[in-house]
Amino acid sequence: MNDNEPIVLSVAETNYVGLLNIRRNDISTHTKPFKVINKDGTPYVYTGFTLAFECRTPSGRVYRDTANFSSSDPAKGTFTYTFNQALFTEVGEYTLSYFRFEKWNGSIVTQVKSTQNFSFKIIDDAYCPGTINDGDYISEWYSMLQRYRELLKEFEDIVNGDKQKLLADIAKLQTDVTYLLNNGAVKKSGDKMTGKLDVQFDVGLQLLLSTGLAYMRFLTSNNVDYIQHTNPLTFSGINGAKGAGVNFNEEYVRIGGKNVATEDFVKTYSVEKEIFKGAAYFLDTNVFTWNADDVKEYVYIEVSRYQIGTGALDYGKNIMIIPKSSLTANAGTAYWMPMAGTDGAKKVFYCSATSIKGHADNSESPNSGWCVRRIVIK
Repeated sequence: MNDNEPIVLSVAETNYVGLLNIRRNDISTHTKPFKVINKDGTPYVYTGFTLAFECRTPSGRVYRDTANFSSSDPAKGTFTYTFNQALFTEVGEYTLSYFRFEKWNGSIVTQVKSTQNFSFKIIDDAYCPGTINDGDYISEWYSMLQRYRELLKEFEDIVNGDKQKLLADIAKLQTDVTYLLNNGAVKKSGDKMTGKLDVQFDVGLQLLLSTGLAYMRFLTSNNVDYIQHTNPLTFSGINGAKGAGVNFNEEYVRIGGKNVATEDFVKTYSVEKEIFKGAAYFLDTNVFTWNADDVKEYVYIEVSRYQIGTGALDYGKNIMIIPKSSLTANAGTAYWMPMAGTDGAKKVFYCSATSIKGHADNSESPNSGWCVRRIVIK
């Protein structure tokens, strides 16, 4: 075979390369051109792959080499390989030999393709039979071992260079772990938690907030959620400031077993609200108002004669209670109330759903003034 003629190898078909003899110590026979083809005879394109030669020696040793390639043309599937002297410690036929194409991602092989096996023979020369010393040659496995040692040394240098920082980080981590084990995720004092607190219980809600003297308890019993407190519970703004009230965004609120929104509750728990108390001529310029929603049952009106100058209460007093239903139904209608005494005098005033006002005739003259003393709504 011509030394310049490439040896054709296939990645799909059995290779027949003829008699390929390589004489050790004969430099001219060490370098051979190769061409790799597909099954259809087209060049095998190995762009992006690295080359390796692997074989098993006649004595069974495994040999691998990635360093002795030259004149590589991946697009044409060609390259030149120089057989390493490390092979020539053994003469004989090498029947399991092939070229391997590898694609790497870091230290991991991601793709592999190889040629079919081919054979070659290492033949002795007449002058130096059996004089080859294994120690004269270093195979790739020794090179890889040396590279591993170098990488290990580099890693140790990196670790030692950051030793102080690593020790500080480890100490900080140990402190944090100890703190979490002893105190939980939030410190017992001098700390705060941000974000949402979501507490879930597998068997009903049981949450106790205690100050030592008093406590508030949230719990679930018989499918009912309870909020309990040992002391009277006050709803207010921050630091005890009055807020805008408590908004129960529900259909009703139950107090003492009664729905707040029902008429039954209003009659039972409605509270008096005093609109006026004193002494004032009940003239048409005196108007006393309230919120219509505050009246649940009635308006209470207390009047009397008034002796101007002395403030004496003459002829006692009269009282009128106007039901809530009448306030709206008789809005604008004049109400007559007898003057206290024996003369049968009557005075007039007017009511609506939100106010009460007097009349001009309620002045001091002629029979003393007609005075309003107290107005209460309930």
